[in-house]
Amino acid sequence: MAAQSRVGLDLTLRLTIRGDYSAGFSFHDPVSAVVLATGVVALADSHAGNVLFFERDGSPLRVAGRNGDGPGEFRHVLWLGNCAGDSVHVWDPVRRLLVVLGPRGDFVREFRLAIAGTSYTPFTLSCSRGGVLAFQPQPRPDPGTAAARFSRGVAPVVVTDAALTRIEVIPDVPSTEVVLVGGGGVPRPLGKGTLVAAGTDQLVLGTSDSASIVRYARDGRRISSGTAGVAGRTPTTASYARAVEEIVGNIRGVRMSGIVRDRLLSVSPPDGLPPYRAVFLDPRGNVWVDVAAPGETSSLLEVTDPAGQPLGRFHLPGVTRVTHVGDDSLVGVALTADGAQLRVYTVRRLGN
Repeated sequence: MAAQSRVGLDLTLRLTIRGDYSAGFSFHDPVSAVVLATGVVALADSHAGNVLFFERDGSPLRVAGRNGDGPGEFRHVLWLGNCAGDSVHVWDPVRRLLVVLGPRGDFVREFRLAIAGTSYTPFTLSCSRGGVLAFQPQPRPDPGTAAARFSRGVAPVVVTDAALTRIEVIPDVPSTEVVLVGGGGVPRPLGKGTLVAAGTDQLVLGTSDSASIVRYARDGRRISSGTAGVAGRTPTTASYARAVEEIVGNIRGVRMSGIVRDRLLSVSPPDGLPPYRAVFLDPRGNVWVDVAAPGETSSLLEVTDPAGQPLGRFHLPGVTRVTHVGDDSLVGVALTADGAQLRVYTVRRLGN
């Protein structure tokens, strides 16, 4: 099943993994998923707080991690990436640790993202199989903005490697808008968000302030910029409600979920929507931008090559979140009446 018309790429659905696949391998809120070089699929489930591994054909392989504070255990799972070779890196914002798992789910090590000048919890993360890791720490909310109910600051984007040995910094990048809840914050529904996508030797960055996407070299030098997305869109009541529930779905605990939901619903929707909702950089340097409006129930991907020339435009019905774009695969999350699904697509270059 092809996704839609294309110029230099073809996108075909290869595999669907359902959240109720089998006992012990069910998932409800897949926040991240990747396909490894072996074809193994790794999925981080925020609801259960673990990582599921599936064989290339979708059959269950292993459940990694459980609730706890020991090695390889998680208090909360927020992000997962394929950061070096076939290793899987999992971010636990509660323990403030990056947990490294092997290609079949075995525990390898864990460490803190302890870099001078970035003492706050990383909020936006991305990495590449070539070993590049990029993240932006979330600034502490300014108590003086409490009357406005949400806050946005600036913070550096840190570019490093999985061993934290080579570090570059892009300074003073606007951070994601957050709604203030207690002493912290959660993303503002349909608000502006900083998106970072790490590639082999480059990264792209968008702040949602405009349709501009900026490409940087590995050392933080600005290379070029282009435009993507749709400006001038306004949120609807339904899209705002969906965005609220997506954020609440990442909150563990009934009481806290209710507090966060009430707080988010008390904040007015933004006047305009961000021009895009996700950005990816594949191993060949092609930029993939999901230009669907935040809160929509399908994805619309526009792909350009390193020179900015179009390679394709793909509509993925029902895919609410794209989580991974690799050299020959793409992964999306679909939320259906029967529960969550993971959809794995094959990416093929026409003419090859």
